[in-house]
Amino acid sequence: MTSPLLELDDVTRDHGTPPVRAVDHVSLQIEHGEMLAIVGPSGSGKSSLLNVMGLLDHPTAGAVRINGVDISTVSDRHRSGLRALTLGFVFQQFHLNESMTALDNVADGALYAGVPRRIRRSQADSALEKVGLSHRVNHRPHQLSGGEKQRVAIARALVSDAPLLLADEPTGALDSESGSSVIALLREINAQGTSVVIITHDHALAESLPRIVSIQDGRIRSDITTGGSR
Repeated sequence: MTSPLLELDDVTRDHGTPPVRAVDHVSLQIEHGEMLAIVGPSGSGKSSLLNVMGLLDHPTAGAVRINGVDISTVSDRHRSGLRALTLGFVFQQFHLNESMTALDNVADGALYAGVPRRIRRSQADSALEKVGLSHRVNHRPHQLSGGEKQRVAIARALVSDAPLLLADEPTGALDSESGSSVIALLREINAQGTSVVIITHDHALAESLPRIVSIQDGRIRSDITTGGSR
Protein backbone atom coordinates (compact mmCIF):
# COMPACT_ATOMS: atom_id res chain seq x y z
CA MET A 1 0.00 0.00 0.00
CA THR A 2 1.37 3.40 -1.01
CA SER A 3 2.06 5.84 1.81
CA PRO A 4 0.39 9.26 1.71
CA LEU A 5 2.52 11.93 0.08
CA LEU A 6 2.28 14.03 3.26
CA GLU A 7 0.90 12.91 6.62
CA LEU A 8 0.39 14.80 9.87
CA ASP A 9 -0.26 12.49 12.82
CA ASP A 10 -1.69 14.17 15.95
CA VAL A 11 0.44 17.28 15.38
CA THR A 12 0.50 20.23 17.77
CA ARG A 13 2.47 23.48 17.52
CA ASP A 14 2.88 25.90 20.41
CA HIS A 15 4.34 29.41 20.20
CA GLY A 16 5.70 31.74 22.85
CA THR A 17 5.91 31.80 26.64
CA PRO A 18 3.53 31.01 28.12
CA PRO A 19 2.78 28.75 25.15
CA VAL A 20 -0.14 29.49 22.86
CA ARG A 21 -1.39 26.52 20.84
CA ALA A 22 -1.59 27.41 17.14
CA VAL A 23 -2.04 23.86 15.83
CA ASP A 24 -4.06 21.58 18.09
CA HIS A 25 -3.85 17.79 17.59
CA VAL A 26 -4.19 17.86 13.80
CA SER A 27 -4.15 14.63 11.80
CA LEU A 28 -4.24 15.05 8.04
CA GLN A 29 -3.24 13.07 4.95
CA ILE A 30 -2.47 14.46 1.50
CA GLU A 31 -2.53 11.81 -1.20
CA HIS A 32 -0.58 11.69 -4.45
CA GLY A 33 -2.37 13.70 -7.15
CA GLU A 34 -4.87 15.29 -4.76
CA MET A 35 -6.20 18.88 -4.82
CA LEU A 36 -7.77 20.44 -1.75
CA ALA A 37 -8.38 23.63 0.18
CA ILE A 38 -7.51 24.33 3.79
CA VAL A 39 -9.92 27.08 4.73
CA GLY A 40 -10.38 29.20 7.83
CA PRO A 41 -10.53 32.79 9.08
CA SER A 42 -7.55 34.90 10.12
CA GLY A 43 -6.06 33.54 13.31
CA SER A 44 -7.42 30.05 12.75
CA GLY A 45 -3.97 28.44 12.59
CA LYS A 46 -3.68 28.15 8.81
CA SER A 47 -0.23 29.76 8.61
CA SER A 48 1.17 27.69 11.47
CA LEU A 49 -0.24 24.55 9.87
CA LEU A 50 1.29 25.52 6.51
CA ASN A 51 4.70 26.00 8.14
CA VAL A 52 4.54 22.54 9.70
CA MET A 53 3.29 20.93 6.48
CA GLY A 54 6.02 22.67 4.52
CA LEU A 55 8.78 21.53 6.89
CA LEU A 56 9.50 25.18 7.67
CA ASP A 57 8.69 24.66 11.34
CA HIS A 58 9.01 21.73 13.75
CA PRO A 59 5.86 20.47 15.47
CA THR A 60 5.83 20.65 19.25
CA ALA A 61 4.41 17.12 19.33
CA GLY A 62 3.18 14.54 16.86
CA ALA A 63 4.70 13.24 13.62
CA VAL A 64 5.09 14.65 10.11
CA ARG A 65 5.82 12.11 7.38
CA ILE A 66 6.82 12.57 3.76
CA ASN A 67 6.19 9.42 1.70
CA GLY A 68 6.16 7.48 4.97
CA VAL A 69 9.44 8.97 6.28
CA ASP A 70 9.09 10.56 9.74
CA ILE A 71 11.00 13.83 9.36
CA SER A 72 11.93 13.84 13.07
CA THR A 73 14.14 10.80 12.43
CA VAL A 74 16.33 12.38 9.73
CA SER A 75 19.17 14.90 9.83
CA ASP A 76 18.64 18.61 9.16
CA ARG A 77 20.42 18.15 5.82
CA HIS A 78 18.12 15.28 4.84
CA ARG A 79 15.13 17.33 5.96
CA SER A 80 16.24 20.23 3.76
CA GLY A 81 16.66 17.85 0.85
CA LEU A 82 13.17 16.42 1.37
CA ARG A 83 11.74 19.94 1.38
CA ALA A 84 13.61 20.93 -1.79
CA LEU A 85 12.65 17.80 -3.73
CA THR A 86 9.10 17.27 -2.45
CA LEU A 87 7.59 20.71 -1.82
CA GLY A 88 6.95 23.79 -3.90
CA PHE A 89 5.63 27.01 -2.35
CA VAL A 90 3.47 29.82 -3.74
CA PHE A 91 2.79 32.85 -1.55
CA GLN A 92 0.29 35.70 -1.69
CA GLN A 93 2.99 38.36 -2.01
CA PHE A 94 4.99 36.49 -4.71
CA HIS A 95 8.44 36.98 -3.01
CA LEU A 96 10.23 37.66 -6.28
CA ASN A 97 13.67 39.27 -6.47
CA GLU A 98 13.07 42.65 -8.10
CA SER A 99 16.60 42.82 -9.51
CA MET A 100 16.30 39.54 -11.40
CA THR A 101 14.49 38.54 -14.58
CA ALA A 102 11.54 36.18 -14.50
CA LEU A 103 13.85 33.46 -15.85
CA ASP A 104 16.38 33.84 -13.05
CA ASN A 105 13.69 34.12 -10.37
CA VAL A 106 12.30 30.79 -11.55
CA ALA A 107 15.74 29.20 -11.89
CA ASP A 108 16.38 29.95 -8.22
CA GLY A 109 13.51 27.57 -7.39
CA ALA A 110 15.83 24.63 -8.09
CA LEU A 111 18.89 26.14 -6.42
CA TYR A 112 18.64 24.10 -3.23
CA ALA A 113 17.97 20.90 -5.13
CA GLY A 114 21.59 21.03 -6.26
CA VAL A 115 20.81 21.45 -9.97
CA PRO A 116 23.62 23.13 -12.01
CA ARG A 117 22.87 26.70 -13.13
CA ARG A 118 22.74 25.92 -16.87
CA ILE A 119 20.21 23.13 -16.32
CA ARG A 120 18.23 25.27 -13.87
CA ARG A 121 17.87 28.03 -16.47
CA SER A 122 16.74 25.53 -19.10
CA GLN A 123 14.18 24.09 -16.66
CA ALA A 124 13.06 27.62 -15.77
CA ASP A 125 12.49 28.42 -19.44
CA SER A 126 10.29 25.31 -19.76
CA ALA A 127 8.39 26.14 -16.56
CA LEU A 128 7.65 29.68 -17.76
CA GLU A 129 6.38 28.27 -21.04
CA LYS A 130 4.13 25.90 -19.06
CA VAL A 131 2.52 28.86 -17.20
CA GLY A 132 2.11 30.89 -20.40
CA LEU A 133 4.95 33.37 -19.89
CA SER A 134 7.51 32.35 -22.52
CA HIS A 135 7.25 35.91 -23.90
CA ARG A 136 8.16 37.46 -20.51
CA VAL A 137 11.29 35.52 -19.55
CA ASN A 138 13.56 38.58 -19.60
CA HIS A 139 11.16 40.93 -17.81
CA ARG A 140 11.73 41.96 -14.21
CA PRO A 141 8.91 41.88 -11.64
CA HIS A 142 8.15 45.61 -11.89
CA GLN A 143 7.39 45.05 -15.60
CA LEU A 144 4.81 42.35 -14.86
CA SER A 145 1.16 42.48 -13.79
CA GLY A 146 0.06 40.92 -10.52
CA GLY A 147 -1.27 37.86 -12.31
CA GLU A 148 1.97 37.47 -14.24
CA LYS A 149 4.01 37.76 -11.04
CA GLN A 150 1.96 34.96 -9.49
CA ARG A 151 2.52 32.83 -12.60
CA VAL A 152 6.27 33.40 -12.23
CA ALA A 153 5.97 32.32 -8.58
CA ILE A 154 4.10 29.18 -9.63
CA ALA A 155 6.72 28.41 -12.28
CA ARG A 156 9.41 28.78 -9.59
CA ALA A 157 7.54 26.25 -7.45
CA LEU A 158 7.31 23.84 -10.39
CA VAL A 159 10.88 24.04 -11.64
CA SER A 160 12.23 21.37 -9.28
CA ASP A 161 9.37 19.05 -10.30
CA ALA A 162 8.22 18.71 -6.68
CA PRO A 163 5.16 16.45 -6.32
CA LEU A 164 3.40 18.73 -3.79
CA LEU A 165 2.61 22.41 -4.22
CA LEU A 166 1.51 24.46 -1.19
CA ALA A 167 -0.21 27.70 -2.22
CA ASP A 168 -0.81 30.23 0.58
CA GLU A 169 -3.64 32.64 -0.39
CA PRO A 170 -2.43 32.57 -4.03
CA THR A 171 -5.21 34.90 -5.24
CA GLY A 172 -5.24 37.25 -2.25
CA ALA A 173 -3.26 40.03 -3.97
CA LEU A 174 -4.99 39.69 -7.35
CA ASP A 175 -8.10 41.07 -9.01
CA SER A 176 -10.88 38.57 -9.66
CA GLU A 177 -9.97 37.92 -13.31
CA SER A 178 -6.28 37.31 -12.56
CA GLY A 179 -7.24 35.21 -9.54
CA SER A 180 -9.51 32.99 -11.63
CA SER A 181 -6.73 32.55 -14.17
CA VAL A 182 -4.27 31.49 -11.46
CA ILE A 183 -6.73 28.95 -10.02
CA ALA A 184 -7.32 27.55 -13.52
CA LEU A 185 -3.55 27.15 -13.88
CA LEU A 186 -3.32 25.33 -10.53
CA ARG A 187 -6.08 22.99 -11.70
CA GLU A 188 -4.09 22.24 -14.87
CA ILE A 189 -0.99 21.52 -12.80
CA ASN A 190 -3.00 19.18 -10.59
CA ALA A 191 -4.44 17.40 -13.66
CA GLN A 192 -0.84 16.67 -14.71
CA GLY A 193 -0.25 14.82 -11.42
CA THR A 194 1.02 17.40 -8.92
CA SER A 195 -0.76 17.47 -5.58
CA VAL A 196 -2.01 20.99 -4.81
CA VAL A 197 -3.02 22.37 -1.41
CA ILE A 198 -4.55 25.86 -1.40
CA ILE A 199 -4.62 27.66 1.95
CA THR A 200 -7.36 30.29 1.85
CA HIS A 201 -10.02 32.23 3.75
CA ASP A 202 -12.18 32.29 0.59
CA HIS A 203 -15.03 29.81 1.09
CA ALA A 204 -16.27 30.18 -2.50
CA LEU A 205 -12.85 29.14 -3.78
CA ALA A 206 -12.64 26.29 -1.28
CA GLU A 207 -16.07 24.98 -2.25
CA SER A 208 -15.01 24.77 -5.90
CA LEU A 209 -12.31 22.22 -5.07
CA PRO A 210 -12.67 18.44 -4.64
CA ARG A 211 -11.90 18.47 -0.90
CA ILE A 212 -12.26 21.07 1.86
CA VAL A 213 -10.46 20.91 5.19
CA SER A 214 -11.92 23.55 7.53
CA ILE A 215 -9.75 24.77 10.40
CA GLN A 216 -10.61 26.97 13.37
CA ASP A 217 -8.74 27.61 16.64
CA GLY A 218 -5.99 25.33 15.41
CA ARG A 219 -8.27 22.32 15.05
CA ILE A 220 -9.75 20.61 12.01
CA ARG A 221 -13.50 21.17 12.23
CA SER A 222 -14.43 19.27 9.08
CA ASP A 223 -12.81 17.38 6.22
CA ILE A 224 -15.19 16.74 3.36
CA THR A 225 -15.14 15.63 -0.24
CA THR A 226 -17.23 18.05 -2.29
CA GLY A 227 -17.28 16.52 -5.73
CA GLY A 228 -16.06 19.91 -6.94
CA SER A 229 -14.35 20.38 -10.27
CA ARG A 230 -10.84 18.96 -10.55
